[in-house]
Amino acid sequence: MQNLEIISLVIAVLAFAGSIVALVFSNKLRQLRQLLGPEQQPDNLEEVLTSLTEKLKSLKTDHNQLVELVGKQGATLETAFQYSAVVRFDSGGSDGGNLSFALALLDGQQNGFIITSLHGREHNRIYCKPILNGASQVQLSEEEQEALITALTNRSSAHKTNNKTK
Repeated sequence: MQNLEIISLVIAVLAFAGSIVALVFSNKLRQLRQLLGPEQQPDNLEEVLTSLTEKLKSLKTDHNQLVELVGKQGATLETAFQYSAVVRFDSGGSDGGNLSFALALLDGQQNGFIITSLHGREHNRIYCKPILNGASQVQLSEEEQEALITALTNRSSAHKTNNKTK
């Protein structure tokens, strides 16, 4: 009779262990269903794995699209102004004050222009000189050179103003 009790006890322990394993897998399936969201509630593990595979493929596609978009944005930003500086100075007019200026604006490839405004009591003159690869093909005034050098050496600062009397 003892053998029958031992066999019954072993079967009961195995049944209990089997129910715990089933409960653990059921919990994992419930967690996977929560991961998938309320719109999809697969009935078996194969559907769960298929759904997860589809979501991963979709994420990879989205990731590739984002990588492409970031690359395009980087190329666009290369053409945006990244170097700038302003040098204010007195152009020697009788009105006083530093009302004249030289403004350097350059993109990521150090191409751009320098705008110079010479302010006088009777007139105001504005000049624009092209900059290619960080250099000018035309002669620059001292203030324009200073604006160009300041812009190229202080890329992180948006604007730098130097007051200077001629």
